[in-house]
Amino acid sequence: MHLPIGQKIRSIKDAAIKTLKKIPPSIPNALYGAILGVLGTLFVKGYFKPKLFVQVAYTNSVTFRQQDQPPRFVALLLDRLPNGEAQVVAPRTITFKSERDFSRVQGGSQIMKVLLLNSGQATAKRIRIGLVMGNDWKLAASPNVEITSDKAIESAVPPYHIIEIARLTSGELAVLTVTGSCGCSSSVTTHAAKPDALFIPTEKQQEGYAPILFITDEDGSAVDENAISMKNALEQERLNVPNANVGFRAEGLRPKPGVSPDIQPIEHFTFDVEHKDKDGKTQTTTLSTDRPIKFEF
Repeated sequence: MHLPIGQKIRSIKDAAIKTLKKIPPSIPNALYGAILGVLGTLFVKGYFKPKLFVQVAYTNSVTFRQQDQPPRFVALLLDRLPNGEAQVVAPRTITFKSERDFSRVQGGSQIMKVLLLNSGQATAKRIRIGLVMGNDWKLAASPNVEITSDKAIESAVPPYHIIEIARLTSGELAVLTVTGSCGCSSSVTTHAAKPDALFIPTEKQQEGYAPILFITDEDGSAVDENAISMKNALEQERLNVPNANVGFRAEGLRPKPGVSPDIQPIEHFTFDVEHKDKDGKTQTTTLSTDRPIKFEF
């Protein structure tokens, strides 16, 4: 049972008074107040502490051509949910005026969102996070976060960064966005298998993969951690982080300098995905923005 803070304080005070009544009379009355003050201080320090709660979302950014004239592409996030399902998130059309306005490059990207919430009753200071990320991966923090240190431990297996955040007030959410090249085990990159389908190369993710190695702060705060969908992570960032620039890069597509393509959201989007199953056989699965479905990467 969770008591309101005022009731908690009264309960602690009552318990302290009962304890004091059991103290032998030989102890001076002046000590009663001091003992009660010590008990109150211990309660305050125990209750008014930071508590860090971290959520992690992981996804792939995919871009493919939809039509030739005018040149139009679709960019989207292929959300990988913790329960083994997948869903299309944040699809956009990108339309250019001519073929001269852009260039194509090889490769895709992976995106990871780390949402760090201080759900405690006090400000967390000097927060240090051990975050698994490749040597060529890039880190961006939400506007409300001051990163005071970012040290890469490149010789470790897997390589990771030790990131220090100055402070996080009670109820405040920090978002770290990590992007990098596709770590696919196959030499084949994501590409359009046919006009209405994508090919997703086999990508084996280690069982029990946990990108957060550790989180500490100067008060030794308690930490809870769980995985969430990228759709959920983007929505939390949009709602809770003022002035956040929520979005992603359309990997494999580079506009020429000075070119601003027309970008439009797609409310409902469905398409076929070709992928390799655990036996190496090519399968076709239909993914959409409407609901997640079981999908074997």
